[in-house]
Amino acid sequence: MPLINNVEREQLFGGLRALPARAFPALATAALLFASGDMLQVWPLAWLALVPLCFACRGAGVVGAFLLALLVFAAAAITQGYWLVDAQGANAPLALGAAAVLPALAFAAIELPSARRCPWFLRPLFLGAMAAGFWALVPADGRMLVPLGGLIDSEVVRVLYPKVGLPLMAGCFTAVAWLAAEMWRRGRDNFKVGWPGLALVGVLACVAVADWLGTSVSHMPESDNIRTVFVAQGDSAAGATEALPIGQRGTVVIWPAQSGNAAALVVQAGEIAERKQLILVLVVFEPGRVSAWVFAYARSPNATKHWQAADGEPLHIEGAGSLRVYPSLLSNEHWATPWDIEVYVTDEKPVHAAQARWWLREQRRGALIRGSRQVCVWPGGAAAIDGRGHVVAADFENAPFSARLYSSDSMGQSMGKARLTVVEVILRFASPVLALMLLLLTPITFAKARRRARFVSAASIAIEEVQDDETHLSADQRDKITRSFRRPPDQGL
Repeated sequence: MPLINNVEREQLFGGLRALPARAFPALATAALLFASGDMLQVWPLAWLALVPLCFACRGAGVVGAFLLALLVFAAAAITQGYWLVDAQGANAPLALGAAAVLPALAFAAIELPSARRCPWFLRPLFLGAMAAGFWALVPADGRMLVPLGGLIDSEVVRVLYPKVGLPLMAGCFTAVAWLAAEMWRRGRDNFKVGWPGLALVGVLACVAVADWLGTSVSHMPESDNIRTVFVAQGDSAAGATEALPIGQRGTVVIWPAQSGNAAALVVQAGEIAERKQLILVLVVFEPGRVSAWVFAYARSPNATKHWQAADGEPLHIEGAGSLRVYPSLLSNEHWATPWDIEVYVTDEKPVHAAQARWWLREQRRGALIRGSRQVCVWPGGAAAIDGRGHVVAADFENAPFSARLYSSDSMGQSMGKARLTVVEVILRFASPVLALMLLLLTPITFAKARRRARFVSAASIAIEEVQDDETHLSADQRDKITRSFRRPPDQGL
């Protein structure tokens, strides 16, 4: 008996013949991911981004589904993250490769014969769980390549952002897209039409349009907790702050100085804070060192801190809410309230505009989850984010600007951690195990199918022999023997 028969070969490699035809709709996913990502930021397209790939991979076989998914995610990773080579150097190929290979493994696993025997309505759940787990395995350097991150602008998805992480959200969208593909293929097989799956795609398109129209409506904030923030880019803040009114207590000025004498800058900052009666945060970047001073309505600094690297405990002062200064755009989990203001500064310049958008996306995510107001500053750019995760003001041309930051209307997750990230931790370990289990069950599935085929063949021969010897058996006896040999056909997909 051959090691693998024609039926088994068809289940594993049958989709390779149609691979060129399937590649065209699959590449539409790469184009949609590029358009909805940080490059073009047409985020409503993310609702439909994974649908063409799922339609192309459904029924393509193990190898075909893996090659299609690998092609799509590799194209999406390269077009969106080619600038990672300049930003991360040697770590960039690993990040790009992981973002392409890992999610493709989930699409290959769901097309294994052992997975295809599952009920059709359970397969989207398996794929969504495995996709979320494999995306959670992508290294931190490549997390910006996890799709659908641009949906931070979506008023619908923003309800989920404080609760789930990005990999789990991408897994949910993958499950919905695969459900549409399952309904489409089953519709073709059973009713000669694919209207159930196409109807689900139409629903997703309507949700995308409604979501886009909903964000175009200005939402008036309900909170009366307002803080004015002013970012004074450049080496001199005296001229930039002249337009600020005197005596408007509570105004926060952030002054990142890239060069100059630190002692002279401290004197100048103290004079501005005392004369204008405001809170001034001076940050000076020096080779191998970051220093910060906070002046609260006085010439002398209330607090100062020096960092030797872009990490460490923040500079923290209490007042009408906390004020924290971090020496990078990333921070560990920490407590925050809607009355807090967090300042993130870095001397790292973005190598591409998409990298700056990625920074802002992560800052907005943190502000949305914690409910705190944030200001992030880097050489040549800055942005102010309110407690609802909206960018109130931003500048990318080294010009000063001011913004009125409203606090969140409700208390956020104080530690700034999505509530269901524990699910991602579980799926991170469970998804490879589930894919391996489906792979190991495939020989067992083949063995059961072979045994059933031999039994049906033997039963057919026995039935023919019984029917030939009609003189010894009555009609009722022949029917009883025939029914005892007949077995239901294979119900696998």
